[in-house]
Amino acid sequence: MKLLFIVNILFILASCSSITSGEPDKKNEKFHLHPTEKWIAIDSDKADYAFIKNDTNSIIFANSICRKYENSSIKNLMYSMLGNTDYKILNEKKLTLFNRASSTYEISTKVDGIATFLNIILLKKDRCIYDFVMINTNQAKLTKDVTDFHNIVKASDL
Repeated sequence: MKLLFIVNILFILASCSSITSGEPDKKNEKFHLHPTEKWIAIDSDKADYAFIKNDTNSIIFANSICRKYENSSIKNLMYSMLGNTDYKILNEKKLTLFNRASSTYEISTKVDGIATFLNIILLKKDRCIYDFVMINTNQAKLTKDVTDFHNIVKASDL
């Protein structure tokens, strides 16, 4: 339950961003995730997709937004997504996904006083921004699920 509260806080932070192009935003209708059977869909009225893995309590959520942030750098989007929360970037890597430059970030933070760990992948493609976030309050469990998370991202339809 704490994780769902934390996820909702992160959605609020992301929606408060001031980096926009002035154009109305929209979702990418072609965007689909294909998680393995270990990941159970959960309700989230803010994310395009949200899943939980019950044995580790890791939560994945994914969003697409088109046009609104197309002129922003991936790094600025990541900072905007986290807002003014107190966080520490544990690891940052550049990678190529869907023939586009993207970045992945491992972050530790506290949300409402609760230690929280995130793995974030941000990608820009065809005037759309995709953010994929895996979250857990236990860093070891989050680390255990990183390979699965990255495979789900790679298998998504954009």
